[in-house]
Amino acid sequence: EYARSQLRVLRVHVEAFVLDAEQLDRLAATAVAAGFSRLPFPREYEHTLIVDLSGTEEEMTARFHRMVMKNVRKSERAGHAVAPITEARFAERLAQLLEETMGRTGASAERLDWRAILAATRNHPDQFRLTGLFLNGDISPASLGAFRFCGCAGEGADDLIAASTRRQGPSGGVPMMPAILLDTFKWARSQ
Repeated sequence: EYARSQLRVLRVHVEAFVLDAEQLDRLAATAVAAGFSRLPFPREYEHTLIVDLSGTEEEMTARFHRMVMKNVRKSERAGHAVAPITEARFAERLAQLLEETMGRTGASAERLDWRAILAATRNHPDQFRLTGLFLNGDISPASLGAFRFCGCAGEGADDLIAASTRRQGPSGGVPMMPAILLDTFKWARSQ
């Protein structure tokens, strides 16, 4: 009803993550009864990774595969920095990284309003986190090598968008996502 009362709302998408298949079917039936229609090609995953963020930070990281923490340390030794991204000056670089990532598989990147996403991370830091890995510790758009955008609602957090470059310069060969994942897991735990 709210969406229909707004002049600029074109569509409303509902996405749910539910472990119980019967509960998911009931939710879908309720949405259809409320006037929603199922997408012809819904974005559904056969397998979804769930990470247990409970306990202390040490207990959480102890559950990770040993290679995850090894790659985090490797990234630190290479001098890379992990930091939240909130400034509009990163919008163009975020779009470039997403395009590069999608291009590696022949897909095209969805055009996103990065300035609005960055504003959401500034205005709602308890709900959204955009974390970047900066090559050689230089916190600038040119040095942004990878990012991950997450949202937090209720009892969980959702990985929304991630991208990276394959060009790392002189310290190449260092996996970038493990350090970013660790940061986003810590953020999600705090929320």
